[in-house]
Order: sequence, then structure tokens, then C-alpha cells
Amino acid sequence: MIESSKVHKILYGGDYNPEQWPEEIWKEDMRLFKLAHIDVVTLNVFSWAALQPDEITYDFSKLDKIMEYVKENGLKVCFATSTGAHPAWMARKYPDILRVGHNGMKRKFGARHNSCPNSPTYRKYSVALAAKLAERYKDYDNIVAWHISNEYGGECYCENCEKAFRVWLHKKYGTLDELNRVLMEKVDAEIGKIVDAIDKQNFWKNTVVIFTSDHGDGMGAHHWNQKSALYEEVVNIPLIVTLPGKKNAGKEMPQLVNNGVDFFAAVCDWAGIRLPEGLHGVSFRSLAEKADPSLKHQDYIVTETTFDKGGNTRGWALRTSRYKYVLYDKGRYREQLFDMEKDRGEMRNLAIEEKYKEILLQHREYLHDWMKLHHVAQIRKDVHTIPGVNPE
Repeated sequence: MIESSKVHKILYGGDYNPEQWPEEIWKEDMRLFKLAHIDVVTLNVFSWAALQPDEITYDFSKLDKIMEYVKENGLKVCFATSTGAHPAWMARKYPDILRVGHNGMKRKFGARHNSCPNSPTYRKYSVALAAKLAERYKDYDNIVAWHISNEYGGECYCENCEKAFRVWLHKKYGTLDELNRVLMEKVDAEIGKIVDAIDKQNFWKNTVVIFTSDHGDGMGAHHWNQKSALYEEVVNIPLIVTLPGKKNAGKEMPQLVNNGVDFFAAVCDWAGIRLPEGLHGVSFRSLAEKADPSLKHQDYIVTETTFDKGGNTRGWALRTSRYKYVLYDKGRYREQLFDMEKDRGEMRNLAIEEKYKEILLQHREYLHDWMKLHHVAQIRKDVHTIPGVNPE
């Protein structure tokens, strides 16, 4: 919607990039525009490289011709700033202008919407170009709108954006306590409804409250913003049990619990119901009631995942008391082993280190047994082969 005193009808037109073809074609463009009743064109959307061939040089000669030509032919202009795609020389000289993906990898030059919005370089040169365009073409009375950047969107995960986001959070919320309060207030309110209902019915003497989640969130971990990859931030979730009389309140237990299958087993246990045949969950009732860190529970637990995008990749994470073994059915590095005591960030893949071979083989065997128990179809025989390492 263009709100301008120069516009008295719904305009009809779109992007026009005559700088990309010979000038002798422009006359035919105008003829076809008139036949189609086009009365507005968007100009200069991706011309930054042509307008600024180096750090100090600006060349508006071709744009001057285009602006004069469309004006002579009675066309109105939606005038763009050209800042939707930076020049190649700028990316080479100032790599901070390139966006960083969610996987932490800096992008290469060669696409639109590839400028980091918090890059000092981008902010300096984009503003300078926009100022020169505004000054040079301000008196063209056929300009009815300014096209700022192009299709705002996309994300950047570089250090500049991280810092800028923290600054924004601090200005908006002031303290970490306030930020946490805002993030949790809706969840707290819903939990409060449950607590209030138990209070009103006086059910606390025989009620167990279990608070958990179906998954975590990878936002910020390894620059992932999803819940499919089996990183610890995604699979390690809260499990809080409140017993009658707040027995053992505040105690933390080290045993491994799978909140999916074990949750159902524990509920059946507390309710005095036999676990249905074919289910393999292990109740954590005794862990909660005895609160004994040395109590034997289970040697390992397994989490499964399926990627909704990217070829429906399947994956399994098997966790023992110290190590985490991850296996995907696709991908370059589909087998991983991490020491969760020394490497909580999962940055060092021990599966490719010879001295961890025995631990790796043990975890492979655990997962093989689990897949057999749960009737999981065995994936291809070379699934454990690591690129660059000869298979056994």
C-alpha cells in the first residue's frame, strides 16, 4: 500500500532491472509496459556492486539514464536502496559482513540477504549508499515510495548478533531475574492452576505431581534452532517429582531415566496397575521415594529422533552414566561418542579415537541389543564407518 499524494489509483507493476540487458532493448520494454498498462516499476533493488565498484568510488551513470528514461515514459518509481546484496569486494575485504549460519559456519559471498544486520561494515556502507541515493534523486517527482533493503528476513548467528541480542534483552528486561520471570510466567500460571485444584480438594496426602517436558530446545546450542538433533540441550530435560508431604524435596538423583517409557511405567506403579505387556519402561518410583543416589536402576537409556526435513533422517542417542553414544542412519559423521563429564558441549567426537575403541564397541553393543528388543530394523552394515578411517 503506497500512501502518497502522487498516487490516486491502485498502481500496477513490479521489479524492473534494465541494467542487466542492453540499452537498445529499453525502448521495447516501454512499449510492452504501455500495452500491459504498467504504471510503476521498482528500480535499483540489487545494484550495489554496480553503483559502488570499490570502497571510495560511486558510479550512478547507468542509474541516471534509467531514472530519466522511465520518467520520460510516464512511469512512477518505487526506488530501492540496493542494500539487499552487498558487493563481492566488500565481502573479501570485510568478512564480518557475511552472515553466520545456525551451524556456526560463515557463509560465502554469492547470494541475496547475506549481510549481517549487526555488521559494522554493513551499517557503515549501507547507510552511506542510501544517503547518496536520497541526495541524488530526491527531486524526482515520480518517486512514490522507497524500497528499503529487500524482503527483510533470515537470521545471523555471528558474535556481533549475539552481543546485540544481549544488549536488546538488557534494555528490555533489565535483569536476568526479570527475563526468566517473563519467560516462565505462563508456565508458572498453568502449574499454579494444578496446585490450586489439589489444595481445594485436599488431595496432597495421596497425590504425586510429576513435572517434565517432551523435549528441550537447541536454540543457542551449536547454533541450532531446532529439536531434532540429539544434542544434550534437546534430550536432557527436567523431571521433577513432588511426593506427598514434600518428601525428599530438593534432592537430585544421578540415575538415568527415560521420561517417555519410564514415565508411564512409574505412573502405573504408583497407581497399582500392572505395566501392559510389550512395554519396557522402568519405573522411577523407588528412586523418588528412597532418594538413594547409589540405588541400582538401569545401565543405559535410549532416545530416538526423526528429522522432519532433510530426508527423514533417523537417529538414536544412547546414554550411560558417563558417555553418550549417538548414531544417525544418514550423514557424514553419523556415529559419535562423547564424554559427558569432560565435554558437556559435545565438541570432541571420541568415536574416531583409537583409545576409546573398547568403550565405543560396548556402546554399539548396547544399542544393538536395544534395537533388537524394540524391533528396530537394522540400518546398513557400514553405518559405523567414519569418513577417512578404514572400516574394520
